[in-house]
Amino acid sequence: MNVVLNDPGEFCRKNLKQEGRIKVAELERLSAVCAGSSGELQWVAEGKINPSGYLQLDLAVKGRIDLMCQRCLEAFPFDLDSRATIILAGSEAQADEIEDRLEEDDPTEVIVGDKEIDMLVLVEDEALLTIPLSPRHDVCPHASRLVFGEKQKSPFSVLQGLKTGKSEEN
Repeated sequence: MNVVLNDPGEFCRKNLKQEGRIKVAELERLSAVCAGSSGELQWVAEGKINPSGYLQLDLAVKGRIDLMCQRCLEAFPFDLDSRATIILAGSEAQADEIEDRLEEDDPTEVIVGDKEIDMLVLVEDEALLTIPLSPRHDVCPHASRLVFGEKQKSPFSVLQGLKTGKSEEN
C-alpha cells in the first residue's frame, strides 16, 4: 500500500483530511519490534495552517499491537493511541529556524515537507515513537513464577557438592 501526499502545501492550505488503515505486517520496522505481526493501525492526517502561518499536519494513530514484556518475556497486547503535530518546512534551513523558535519541551515535530510525503512512513514513525522503551505488563500473568527477594537455590549447587565430596542430601 502506498499513500503519498503529492503536494503537502496544498493539502494543508485546503484543510484536507486523509485517513486509512494499515496492517502491522506491512510495516517492516514496526513488525521487527513487535512480538507478532498481527494487528492493524488506523490513522488520520489533517492539514491546516497553524497560527504562526506554518503548514501543519495533525496526525493521529491508533491500534493494537503485540509487544514482548521485558519482565516475563511473554507477548501482551498494547493499545497504541498517539497524536502528533508536524510542521512542514520548505527547507532544512527553515526547519532549523522553526525548531529554534519552539519551546524546549514542545512536542511539535518539524520536517522538510516541500515535496511529496509518504504518509505510511510518518504513521510507522509515530507508532515506533509511541512504543515504550521497555514494554512490560502492569502485572505479569505468571507473576508467581517470578520470585523477588528470596534466595534461589543455584542449579549448580549439585556440582559444588561433587567437588567437595558432599552430596546435597547430607
